[in-house]
Amino acid sequence: PGRSLRYVRGAWIEKLPDGVVRVGEPASLGFAPWFDLDLGVAGLFVANVRTSKPLPQVPRIQAKVAEVIRSPAVDGTRTTVKLDHDGRERRYLLCLPPAAAVAGRPAPLLVVLHDDKDSAEVARVETGLGVAGVRAGYAVVFADGTSTSTERALTWNSGAVTNYAAERRIDDVGFLRAVVADVSRRLPVDVDRVFAVGHGQGGAMCHRLAREASDVFRGIAVYGGSARFEPDQGGAPVAVLMIEGTADRAVRAGFGLGRSRQEAEAAQKALLGYYVKRNELVGYPQLGEQGKVSTQTFAKGRNSQRTQPVRVVTLHGSGHAWPGSTQRPNTPAETPFPFDCNGEILRFFAEVAPPPPAAAPAPAGR
Repeated sequence: PGRSLRYVRGAWIEKLPDGVVRVGEPASLGFAPWFDLDLGVAGLFVANVRTSKPLPQVPRIQAKVAEVIRSPAVDGTRTTVKLDHDGRERRYLLCLPPAAAVAGRPAPLLVVLHDDKDSAEVARVETGLGVAGVRAGYAVVFADGTSTSTERALTWNSGAVTNYAAERRIDDVGFLRAVVADVSRRLPVDVDRVFAVGHGQGGAMCHRLAREASDVFRGIAVYGGSARFEPDQGGAPVAVLMIEGTADRAVRAGFGLGRSRQEAEAAQKALLGYYVKRNELVGYPQLGEQGKVSTQTFAKGRNSQRTQPVRVVTLHGSGHAWPGSTQRPNTPAETPFPFDCNGEILRFFAEVAPPPPAAAPAPAGR
C-alpha cells in the first residue's frame, strides 16, 4: 500500500516513500509478464524478495492460477439443456457467470447462433463468446439448429437460404423465444438486455429475429450474415451491429445474395436503409477509419428522439472466419482477421438504451 511499482522490459521501476526511484533487475523483484493464450489471460508476477529467486516457484503459481480461473467461482458454469419444442427435442448450451457476479440483479443475456452446418459447441469454441460474455457479466446461450443429425451439420430457418430447416419449415423463431423463456425460469434475466449474435447463417437468423421477435431481442450483432426481407417488415426499434469482411467468400461483402459485386452492394444498401428507417434515424452516419477497419454509425434519431443505433463495421481483407478467433483455421485463406470482434459486440450492446418507460394509463373519467 502506498507504493508504486512499474514494469518495463528488463527492469522494475519502484518509487520509494522518500521520493527515490529504484530500478531493479527482473530476478530480484519479479520477471517478464506471463501469457496463457489457452485461458485468454495474462499476468505479471511480483516477488518482494532480496536473496532467493522466484523462478523455481513459477510452475506452481501458474498451475494454481489456471485452477482458480477454471473454477466455477471465476469461470462460471456450463450446462447442456434439452428443450421440447414443436414436436422436436432441441438443445442449447447455457454458460452462466459466477453467482457473485450477478448476485442481487438480473443478468443480461446473449443468444449466440452458429453458422450453417455447424453446432452450438463449434460456435462456443470458435467465437470465444462463452468466455468473453461471461466475463462481461452475461449469461450466454449457444443454441443448436436442426438437421438429420442432432449434433452436426445443423441449419437455421432464417428465410435467407434453402436448407434442411427451411424445407421443413422449422419454427426457429418460436424455438429461440422458448429458449429465452426457459433461461428466464432458471435465473433472473434482464428482459431489456436480451441480444442475439450470429455468424453466417446464424447471422441471417438474427436478422429474422429482428423482424419477428423484436419484443424479445433488444439488439442483434451479425458477422457475415445475409438477409431477405420485405421493405414493409418492421417492428420496434432494434439495435443492429453488422460486421462484414470484404474477402468473405461464403457471403459476399455487403451481406448480399447477388451474383455480382454491384448486386451485393445494392443488397447491403437496402438492408442498411431498412434498419435506419425502421429505427427512425437520421441518414447521415458518423464515419470512422483505423487501419483496415472502417465504421458507419447511425445513432441520431429524427426529431432528436431516443432510439436504437445501427452500426456497420467493414474489415478490409477479412474472410468468413470469426475475427479475432484463437482457433486454428481450416485453411490458410481463412485465417481469422486480427480484430476484436467480441469486444466490439459487447461494447455496442453496452451502448444500447433501455426502452422508454410505458406511459401511465389515463385516469378513468367520472
